[in-house]
Amino acid sequence: MDAAAPLVIDDQYVGAILCGQVIPSDAQQEFLDQIIQRNVELGLSAQAIEKAAREIVPLPRHRFQAAVEMLSITANYVIEKGAAGVTQSMLLRDAQERAALQVALKEAQLRAFKAQINPHFLFNSLTLLGYTALEEKAPRTEEIAYSLSDLLRYSLRNISTSVELSEEIEMVEQYLAIQKIGFGDRLEYRVEYDPALKHFTLPCMIFQPLVENAVLHGAEPLSRTVTVNVRAFAEGPSVVLEIADDGVGMPQELVQLINNGCFVGDGNSLGLQNVIQRLTGEYEEQFSIRVDSAPDMGTRILLYIPRKDVPSERILSEKLRPANTYKAETEQLALESIV
Repeated sequence: MDAAAPLVIDDQYVGAILCGQVIPSDAQQEFLDQIIQRNVELGLSAQAIEKAAREIVPLPRHRFQAAVEMLSITANYVIEKGAAGVTQSMLLRDAQERAALQVALKEAQLRAFKAQINPHFLFNSLTLLGYTALEEKAPRTEEIAYSLSDLLRYSLRNISTSVELSEEIEMVEQYLAIQKIGFGDRLEYRVEYDPALKHFTLPCMIFQPLVENAVLHGAEPLSRTVTVNVRAFAEGPSVVLEIADDGVGMPQELVQLINNGCFVGDGNSLGLQNVIQRLTGEYEEQFSIRVDSAPDMGTRILLYIPRKDVPSERILSEKLRPANTYKAETEQLALESIV
């Protein structure tokens, strides 16, 4: 006979305390027969096995039971000591984590304080630049200064803040206006949205990273004119944010990754990755994205954001627009920009 007292600490089995083996005195012959039967298969002599087994001193069951009780007491003591050690370790780890968080908080507060100095300096400098441009009758410089000031103020807002669509669109227009001054005839743009969606709220700074990608990756590498189109409109249960250009186009491998929900980002797509992560975190499975692109035909990105006045079941049941409409629409946009 054997006995075992398991050691379980914090719902985790860590081992056991064992004792035995013994033959009970009230069932000696029964146990001897079992010993002989199990060992004969090893090729040993039954007589030799029995002789050796009879040399084992039988133990009364009450003495074995007493040993088992002592075993249980010992196991409980070990468990209590182990649990106390685990608790102490957890408390120590929590204290260390709190200390590390306090240090990180102080560092973050210091960085935030430093970050507040630079924007104030920049705001004042840009305002001074605007006044100077006005006095010197330099309207383009004045426009750049005030547009940059507004963009800087907007970009420094809490990124988790919700803003109205009209405000987000206004910032996009200012960004494109600045880029237009730099690119000249190489960049055209159109921005439009359904007036009924003026007060529709969405996370801050969703449009700008994608519009910036369209300008820097879609237009900048080319010498010809590139048109960037920004639209916002209602489609079924969603508000669709569209950023399209007729520039370089995206690699098809990247397009497939995005459309299949496998995009994890890379060094050249941090803006797009950030937008997808933020919208997915905000709306979960109710948000979807569709990208259509072709080499030297441009890229169109469609962000489908759920409307609050539409049941989520309907949002999930809607299908995205077909991809084969992209080429025709892009050609039409290019034709319109030429006309």
